[in-house]
Formats: sequence, C-alpha cells, structure tokens
Amino acid sequence: MGFLNFLQEILDPGVVSEYNNLKNYHREALDNWLRGGYRPRCIIPQNERTPFNNYDQEWNYINSMTSKNNRWVDVDNMSYEQKQFIVGRKQQILSLYSTFQKYEAIAAKVAKLASDFPFGFNAVAIKYGNFRVKGLFYEYDIDYFNSDPGKWNNYILRDLSHFQAKEVESVYQISYEQGNAILTHLAELRSENSRLSKRDSEEKENV
Repeated sequence: MGFLNFLQEILDPGVVSEYNNLKNYHREALDNWLRGGYRPRCIIPQNERTPFNNYDQEWNYINSMTSKNNRWVDVDNMSYEQKQFIVGRKQQILSLYSTFQKYEAIAAKVAKLASDFPFGFNAVAIKYGNFRVKGLFYEYDIDYFNSDPGKWNNYILRDLSHFQAKEVESVYQISYEQGNAILTHLAELRSENSRLSKRDSEEKENV
C-alpha cells in the first residue's frame, strides 16, 4: 500500500469506514460499477436512461482512477486515493445499481413468460408492444398442421398482420412499458397458449 497511503488512511478514518461499508454490504454494485457493467438497456424507460448514458461516457475516467498500469485493481487492494474517489460516488453507484436491477427483473420475468408460453407469447405481446421476438416464429410458407410452437405463433401473427410488428432479437430488448403490459395480461397469454395447444392437438388427430 505504501507508507503515504497508510498515513492517509490513519488520518482520515471516515473515508476508509465508508469504503469498507460499501465493499462489505454492496459488493455486487461496486464490482459492476468498477467494471463498467452498467449499460443502457432497452428495458429501461427512455426518460430514465440519461444517468446510464452519462455513466457510460464517464467510464473511461472511472477506469483510469481505479486501475493501475491500465489493469483493473481488485476492491480489496485499492489505494487510499481510489477509495476516496469511490466513496465520493457512493450515491451514484447505489442509485444506478438499484435502477438497473429493477428493470432487469422485469426483463427476466418477460423472458420466462416467453419460454413458458411459446404458443401465445407473440400473439399477446404484439397487441401491447408492437413487436415479435426472433426464435418464437417462422416464415409464412409453412405447414400449419405441424405442431411446432413457433409456427403456431406465426399463424396468429398472420391474423394480426395489421399490427406491423417490429422484429427484435430478444425479449430483453423490449421496453419497460411493453414488459409491464405483457405481465399485466398474463391471464390472456395463458388462455391463448391453452387454446392453440388444444387446436394443434385436434388438427393433428384429423391429419
């Protein structure tokens, strides 16, 4: 640590105490902040992305202040100056982390919903979010009597073609508002999933 650092820490126990509290009780938030783990996600409402964008632009400065010879320094080995820098941004670390976690939780719920109800997810989601997720549908030129859930999703999408759905790579790309709307209509999604499953079974028997 060096003698100068040692003296600074002895003479300024407040910084060390605050830093240790942050490290002991908010280690995950601190680690993510130091590693630049916070990035704007589409799940975050547009009006709340500003602090994430600002943080993203500032990250090179954060990295320069909390690294040594361009190498990341573990939080257990920070110098007094680095600890002081982190403590000065304690509120930013915790605020960003709290916001990020809240919207990641919404995205995770929607992703699970898409996985649990593949028959009806796009059919319901498209009504409230104007999008469809890759991997949950196929192209139109298919045999609709095939029991593939993705093809059934596409069958419904054809009926809803006037919605002009936007194709996305992942459910994590949908907006916070879209995610909440889909979760709100969970009962409809379950019902649609059950209806399509039943129709699929009946049509297979008639083939």
